[in-house]
Amino acid sequence: MNEYVIALTENLHLFTGINDACNENGWFVCNTTTINDLKKNLLKRDPIGIIWDLEYEIPAATLKDLKNLRKNFREPIIVLAKEKDIDYEVKLFETQVNDYITAPFDYSDIAIRLKQQLQLKMLLHKPENSFDEADEDSAFQERSFELNGITLCLDSFRAIKDGKDLQLTPKEFKLLDYLAKHCGQVLSREQLLQGVWGYDILGTSRIVDIHISHLRDKLEADPNTPLWIKTNRGFGYSFAGKIKIKA
Repeated sequence: MNEYVIALTENLHLFTGINDACNENGWFVCNTTTINDLKKNLLKRDPIGIIWDLEYEIPAATLKDLKNLRKNFREPIIVLAKEKDIDYEVKLFETQVNDYITAPFDYSDIAIRLKQQLQLKMLLHKPENSFDEADEDSAFQERSFELNGITLCLDSFRAIKDGKDLQLTPKEFKLLDYLAKHCGQVLSREQLLQGVWGYDILGTSRIVDIHISHLRDKLEADPNTPLWIKTNRGFGYSFAGKIKIKA
């Protein structure tokens, strides 16, 4: 069965590079130049992902279209930006895009990042999203911690509650892993930006707050009174869970 990637761009040079890189991975690329074309192709095909050129339309329209798209489309969405815009990037991640890549583009890297998202999705969607003792016995000394019926397996990127995968995003997992490695330590937003995102730019702390909020929504019994991820007013965040190494 052929696997399709949908590209949304009016830039022929960009499409050609994406097409060549995806073809090397065995994927066919369907190029669309309007959001209506993209929607029509979603009805005709079952794409494994979307690569979205942010130059296609103004930011406000893009954010609206991505938000509407995410109501029904759960596969990876990678957005391509001409230049880095932190405020816009934050808003894009709020619509649940999977990756944000800025020019100059390495087309092989775009394909690799899509492949990584697909591999992670396979890990997160085991048959029936089940987690039982057989899974636990076969684990490879996996780092995990538990609270209120939730098992978080950091090495296999799974958060399990009542046998169901909570489907944390890669960045949410990386943030949680970083917090857990510094258990009990108060981390500033700047430290989290550097440790998780790899940069520390003035005025970018909101992206940390957004991901912390998403983690709490998925992990905490009451996000407004968190037991794991604590807010230390005026300083940052700390992780209060206990890490258990599986034998």
